[in-house]
Amino acid sequence: MIIRIMSELHAILEIDLLFPYNKSSQVLIEFTNTWGFRLLSVGTIKSVARISMDWKKFKQIWGCNPRIGSYDAPDGTQDFMLGASVVAIEDI
Repeated sequence: MIIRIMSELHAILEIDLLFPYNKSSQVLIEFTNTWGFRLLSVGTIKSVARISMDWKKFKQIWGCNPRIGSYDAPDGTQDFMLGASVVAIEDI
């Protein structure tokens, strides 16, 4: 039997970028590095980035626990993000 004592819940988000990735990349990378998120994938045709974030940080940014669904862009991110959608919640 395996017991996971220190498992963490992570929200998997799809971020709708304001501009194509080549114009949003610098701010997106700074955003993910500042908050310690993991950038999972970035679309070059569709302006969508997929990231993984700890649920505590999600709550700090959006003010609520993550649930599957769409969220408006938080204050200070409107220069590169239109909004975000939580597509999964995983136990890592």
